[in-house]
Amino acid sequence: MNMDGVAFYSCLSLAGLFFLLALLLMLLGEKGAILISGFNTWPKSKRDMYDKRKLVSDQARLLWIWHLSSLLPILPHPCYTQLPHQR
Repeated sequence: MNMDGVAFYSCLSLAGLFFLLALLLMLLGEKGAILISGFNTWPKSKRDMYDKRKLVSDQARLLWIWHLSSLLPILPHPCYTQLPHQR
């Protein structure tokens, strides 16, 4: 596999990972706050001060943006007309 194929499949796998994580957060709703880094380690009194629904929504939105931006490098453009597996 040449380097173009490695880059193509790396971007595709990252996009899939970000998609699954965003979908998981959206499906879990407020319970998805335990998946946010560091949030679960705070004392309960500090966690109760934050709006969990908004935290999860913002993190899911960020993952959607990462998903879309990791797909950008593999979109066809004039200099690159064939996908690696079509050569």
